[in-house]
Amino acid sequence: MAGPGLKQFGVAGVSGPSAALHAAGGSLEIPTWSPNQQAALSMRAVFEVVGAFPFENQSNDLARVLLLSPGAYTVVATGDGEEGELLTEVYFLPQGMATNG
Repeated sequence: MAGPGLKQFGVAGVSGPSAALHAAGGSLEIPTWSPNQQAALSMRAVFEVVGAFPFENQSNDLARVLLLSPGAYTVVATGDGEEGELLTEVYFLPQGMATNG
């Protein structure tokens, strides 16, 4: 989920986004983009495969790769009480790129 990362496109993005993925079995918070070196390389590879723009290291954008079962899901995104834009995207990845975590 891009908030701060939208500034490079001239869009006033929310600087402190938060989000959760909800399903019938519960919910999962989506973490802020602040990966270690190995995770950053892995996520950058995913961004490249799906054609998404990469996030800056230590930005407040949100990113997560998950292996989800078929079903209905809802993403609830908030902007920490401020006004601005958030961009949420969901992609299907090639087999082997998704993880359960």
